[in-house]
Amino acid sequence: MNIQDKILMIIAFSLLVSAAANWVVLDQLAYPAFASLERKSATQNNQVVRAEINGEINNISITLWDYCNWDDAYEYTKYMNNSFAGENLNADNLSKFSIDWLEAYDEEKSLIFSTKISQKSIFQDQQLFHCIQIS
Repeated sequence: MNIQDKILMIIAFSLLVSAAANWVVLDQLAYPAFASLERKSATQNNQVVRAEINGEINNISITLWDYCNWDDAYEYTKYMNNSFAGENLNADNLSKFSIDWLEAYDEEKSLIFSTKISQKSIFQDQQLFHCIQIS
């Protein structure tokens, strides 16, 4: 074996060892770190998407609640069905709408219901409500 063959063998062996070392470093160190980062990023993105979807579901639920009660609200203003106010115009239901004031008028434009809504508490103007019920 001449010197040229020995040098080629040493270079080939060195390239083989270098390739094996690169593979070990990438496979054992770099790829798991990248996979962990990708998994973490995917989990965060998944949480953001879920939060957005849940927000949209809540918005749709509020809208559906509003439209489902539309006929009842009309009947309330037309026929003064007082059970509607107690069941639907309460603190739990009204807090979903992000409003400060709610009033209902009949066909003659007379005020039949009024509610003031604050961020801390929701209360009905009971005095006005009783006056309207009496008259």
